Amino acid sequence: MNLFPVPGNNITQEKSSFLTAPWRAWFDWLLSVIQQNVLARDYGSFYDTTTQVTVLYSEVYVIRLGQTFGSNNVNSDGQGKMTVVNAGVFNLEASIQFINNDVVDPQYVFLLLRLNGNDVNYSARQFTLAPNSVFFAQYSFSVTLAAGDYLEMAWAASSVDMDLFAAPAISDPNIPYTPSVIANLIKIS
Repeated sequence: MNLFPVPGNNITQEKSSFLTAPWRAWFDWLLSVIQQNVLARDYGSFYDTTTQVTVLYSEVYVIRLGQTFGSNNVNSDGQGKMTVVNAGVFNLEASIQFINNDVVDPQYVFLLLRLNGNDVNYSARQFTLAPNSVFFAQYSFSVTLAAGDYLEMAWAASSVDMDLFAAPAISDPNIPYTPSVIANLIKIS
């Protein structure tokens, strides 16, 4: 007999002298609060499995988000737009993998946000990559959005030798596919 609840088990169905009816009612209430306030939170989790290349170093490119892990009231167009259904304060957390193919010189890259197609002030971040290297950039930004607003992540590089880098799965050792970008947009209030 289990004396402690195990995640994934419905403890309210257990017939036990260790869990009285009032405690079962409290656990039911707690589970409903969690489901309503955490599991039903507005979010979108997106990624892309392509290497995104720099064609011209003087251009700013929207970061493509071609696939969806999961979402609730945050939608992706498969190109890079993340559109919210409900207004609120949202936090964007992103991981972007860059590669510098220049074997001699370090290069830099900028990341920034666009809200409804316009650059967001103070959202830019600059990263420098050593020659012939891969760099994993973490990006975080909170922003207030109205219903129907969309965010895009964008990037610009100092050289055409810079790309957002995706890597195929390998079998020895067993490593899954590495996306070029993963982005999570979550409503925080």
